[in-house]
Amino acid sequence: MMKSIVLTLLLAGIAIAEPQFQQRIILDRDANPGAYAIPKLVVTPEGTAIIVAQDRQGGDWGKPISPFVMRSTDDGDTWSEPASLVPADFPGQKELIIKPTGIVVDALRGRILVFVSAAPINLPNDKPLMEKWFYRHIQETRLLGRTWYLVTSDDDGQTWSKPKPIIDQLINKPHWQEWSPVHSGLQLRNGPHKGRLVVPVRCYCPDEDPGTLDWRFQTNSAMFSDDGGETWQLGARTGDFLGECSITERPDGSVYMNQRASPGNGRASERWYTISHDGGATFEPTRTTGSPDVLCHVGLTTTNQQSGRPLMIMSGILGIKREQLTISTSTDSGLTWAPKRVLEPGPAAYSDLAMLPNGDILCVYETGRRNSRQNLAIARFNLHWVNEPND
Repeated sequence: MMKSIVLTLLLAGIAIAEPQFQQRIILDRDANPGAYAIPKLVVTPEGTAIIVAQDRQGGDWGKPISPFVMRSTDDGDTWSEPASLVPADFPGQKELIIKPTGIVVDALRGRILVFVSAAPINLPNDKPLMEKWFYRHIQETRLLGRTWYLVTSDDDGQTWSKPKPIIDQLINKPHWQEWSPVHSGLQLRNGPHKGRLVVPVRCYCPDEDPGTLDWRFQTNSAMFSDDGGETWQLGARTGDFLGECSITERPDGSVYMNQRASPGNGRASERWYTISHDGGATFEPTRTTGSPDVLCHVGLTTTNQQSGRPLMIMSGILGIKREQLTISTSTDSGLTWAPKRVLEPGPAAYSDLAMLPNGDILCVYETGRRNSRQNLAIARFNLHWVNEPND
């Protein structure tokens, strides 16, 4: 039946859109230790694709990490060389891990905003400062140099401002981790908060100064700005035992958040969602999507180009280990998800998605030959490829 329909359209002179898919490594770490890690991706109003990511000498903590940016002006076909997001004279670079953790585009003002965290590599006794120590000693870590900056570009990502300290705006309670930008944000296009910048965040929020680590206090939220990022307000928590999150906008202007679970909660193998109807200030109770998860970040975007209906697209790992990065879609605004195509059959981990002006989709993701976090790859595809049956 499908072949006869296609033949009829061709005979009538009607062009048939073909599935399009291409992918390649854009940064190769195979010959060197460390990894290119935790990529974020946005597309500016000019159509420029921007990636920010981490150049790691080791893992999450205890080894040098540097923030870099890459840009493409030809729909992801070619990319600039990695450029540092902080100036050469940025103080303490040799003693700090410096991570770009979030990015958002203000289309109304023509500005790109990147959130950069800094934390000490070592404790005063020269032992590495590791993640578990950080969560048990949040205030002490701030005294040792833990802070946050905002870096901006007003020329489509060609040059970047000096880092502006913003940690005072991100602290809700002194014994809580600061509201930490964690992925790509958005500017609302619809609803009563149109124009607002919303950025997903994560936080460790214990009842009192922590002496032990309890993942029950790991939570997600959002922060938002109505003045182009000059000032930020902090949203409410989405629940306990929740890790990193991604957001997208629904047609009515509400904010949809897709979340991974934290260890130890008995539900870590599924992804969870919540919705904000007030621009990121408060969230509905968290519910399961029923979509499997392997404790990994996902990319998330929305398009309106499928039969006039909104279509959410997610890139994520659905198996029991970090491989087989899969594109899933949702036609019910993120309540349920249907796996569609395996984008990367081999090792893969964190990813992000963004729409190009022509409707094609870019996906940046971690991959590698030795493990899932090593190189950075980029894929470009269209919705016809997504909906084509797997080979």
